Amino acid sequence: MTDTPLDKLDWIDGLIQLMESQDGIVRALDAIAPEQASCIAAGQVDTLLVVLARRQELVESLLSTQASLTTMTRNLEERLAGVSAGKRDRVHELMDSVDRTMQSVLARDEEDRAQLQEQRDAVRGGLSELDAGRRARHGYQATPQAGETHRFADARG
Repeated sequence: MTDTPLDKLDWIDGLIQLMESQDGIVRALDAIAPEQASCIAAGQVDTLLVVLARRQELVESLLSTQASLTTMTRNLEERLAGVSAGKRDRVHELMDSVDRTMQSVLARDEEDRAQLQEQRDAVRGGLSELDAGRRARHGYQATPQAGETHRFADARG
């Protein structure tokens, strides 16, 4: 089946609308990133969980648009050749914007992951020190004092 001019119009307008939606979602993800980083830096776990829940909703919306976009962009360049230069430019502009913004989100995520890993390692080190101290204290408490004898012990102990 070949596309009629009306089909091309509906397709390109739907594609632009979907890409604008995707661009908005990715921008919202980018806008949440500083709040996420702030929660991590401040150790605000409860607030971070709220931010991550909002972020997950956005990611799910993004995945939904991506599934639709996959079918709409088959033979994209070939199909774009049949639409006006303005709409073709708008599609490329949106593609570039989504890509740039997504790269920013991914870079911030990597920074946040590294920060969380540093915090985890610091906590793990602190817990190891506490455990070593606990074991040492327990060892000292279990060792009889010098000169201490058991009152009711015979020669066998």
